[in-house]
Amino acid sequence: MKTQTPDVDGELDDPRLARDGFDAAGFRALLARYQRGELTESQSLAGPLEPPRPGDVQPLPGEGTPAHEACRAVGEQAFREGAVAALVVAGGAGTRFGGAVK
Repeated sequence: MKTQTPDVDGELDDPRLARDGFDAAGFRALLARYQRGELTESQSLAGPLEPPRPGDVQPLPGEGTPAHEACRAVGEQAFREGAVAALVVAGGAGTRFGGAVK
């Protein structure tokens, strides 16, 4: 799949991006969905946004345990349902991320 901009296609295949784990095929697929109008804006948050309280975040159970597999299954189902989001806020030169493209 190609984007509608040849310059962008060349940039997406830059080996430096691949070295840093960039998924050019996945990005192209996402871009195509955007261009077809399949992606919509999400709903605004209802209520205040607050940091986690003590006890809200728990460590994962040990890998290979039944509890770990149960957590994995819940997480994978949430991904399939589109119920997972991530927000990364960074400023400056990206030094907290090793200074490389992510």
